[in-house]
Amino acid sequence: MKKRLATLYQMGLGVPTDFTLAASLWTDATRQRHILALRSIGLVYHIGRGAEPNHILAYACLNATVAQGDSDSAHTRDSAFSKLKAEQKKEAKVLAERYLRDYVKPFITPNNE
Repeated sequence: MKKRLATLYQMGLGVPTDFTLAASLWTDATRQRHILALRSIGLVYHIGRGAEPNHILAYACLNATVAQGDSDSAHTRDSAFSKLKAEQKKEAKVLAERYLRDYVKPFITPNNE
């Protein structure tokens, strides 16, 4: 529900356009392990519309969605990573591993590991 509401605010469909509120709603939806919301918040951090640009967070979010089969996010994930300095790349990889554990692995069943 929050992901849909976020999309309405992002696009201004029936409500005033509010990128900050949309980002907040997408963040809430990621806590419910909604993988498309994680993609959306990754794009928010990459573009900086609705939140300050943060390429470390963008990389971690988008890396988790790519791991779920969202190949469309691979280019943006790689773009975010290319904007980081060496130390930031290390931090992004650590955070990405945490996001994989928290957002992707809970959806993997023993039969498809």
